[in-house]
Amino acid sequence: IWSDNIEALLGLSDGAFNHTYEAFLDLVHPDDRKLLQQAVAACMEGKADYDVEHRIVRPDGGVRWLAGSGNVHRDAGGRAIRMLGVVRDVHEYKLAQLALAENQTHYRRLFDEAPHLILLLDSQGKILEANSASLQVLGFAPEDLQGMHTEQLLPDEQHKRLMQYLAILLQGQQIQDEPITMVDKRGAIIPVEFSAVPEIHDQQVSGARVVIRDMRDKQCPHHHHDR
Repeated sequence: IWSDNIEALLGLSDGAFNHTYEAFLDLVHPDDRKLLQQAVAACMEGKADYDVEHRIVRPDGGVRWLAGSGNVHRDAGGRAIRMLGVVRDVHEYKLAQLALAENQTHYRRLFDEAPHLILLLDSQGKILEANSASLQVLGFAPEDLQGMHTEQLLPDEQHKRLMQYLAILLQGQQIQDEPITMVDKRGAIIPVEFSAVPEIHDQQVSGARVVIRDMRDKQCPHHHHDR
């Protein structure tokens, strides 16, 4: 038994679907057919409930993402006697999900290849992650920086300013092009300029993303002398 709206879901005209599992399977995208069959088999064998996302290819050639979920009803001896399930159109959601995954990949590439230092901080100011440029400029290994509080990268006299910056970020405000000095692993002072934006999840500030520019080359102008 299939509900009356199955044909519209599958892109078929009224009466064009012959209401069999095989007919449904014929519409499943070839690359997803095995996945769906394995999910049905696992459900029949009692290994898992049926829960799978897959594509279908409509008669007009259009591809849509569907999500199927359900379970098997069994007799007293445990034998599968019927399967009850729901099929939903999740096309827009799936496209958004795939786009987000692509954006994350793109962001990760920018994070790793950026010429500036990038630090991801938690709400307390501890470093969650640092990019390659941060490791090179500051001279730390990844395991050294991860979990370190950012105050350890600043001279003592700037710790109060750091707390002020964190307070601004926790209020959901951004910081733009702020000059400050940092200290590398050897204790050398590095003049930098940083910008920061709060990381917000579920309407709460969970930390900050900080971009830091090394200003040492810009601190040493060339002086021309007339002789």
